Amino acid sequence: MEHRSHKDMQKLKRRLVLLAVLFVVITTVTLMSFLHSEPYQFATHFAESDSRVVQITGKPEKISLRFSQPFRYAFGDRSGSANMTLKSTSAQGQFDIEVHLSKRAGRWVINRAEVFSGAGLPLLQLGQTCPNAC
Repeated sequence: MEHRSHKDMQKLKRRLVLLAVLFVVITTVTLMSFLHSEPYQFATHFAESDSRVVQITGKPEKISLRFSQPFRYAFGDRSGSANMTLKSTSAQGQFDIEVHLSKRAGRWVINRAEVFSGAGLPLLQLGQTCPNAC
C-alpha cells in the first residue's frame, strides 16, 4: 500500500509540473500576442510621438509594457477597447504612461492618457486625443 502511495505522489508531481509548464506557455503566448497587437502598437506610437507626452518624458529610448500593472484588451475588426500602462525610459528619467483606448469604426482612439513620474507623481492628464489617428 505504501508503494502505491508513492506512485500516486509521483503522478501528482508530474501533473503539477505539467500544469506549471502549461501555465507558463499560455502566459507567454498571451503576452507575446499582446505585444504585437494593434492596441499596444498604437499606444506605444502615441507615447513616442505625442508632443504633450514627449515634452514631459523626453524622447523615449525605450518603451515597454509595465508588467506589474494590470492590462486588458478585447477587440475585433471594427470595435474594441484596451487599457495598459507603458514604461517610458529617456534621458530625463523613467515614466509610467497609463493609456485607455477604444476602437471605433475600425480606428483606435486614445480616450485617456496619464503620465506619472518614476515616483508615481501625476505629471499630465489628457482626455480624448487622436480622434482620427495619431
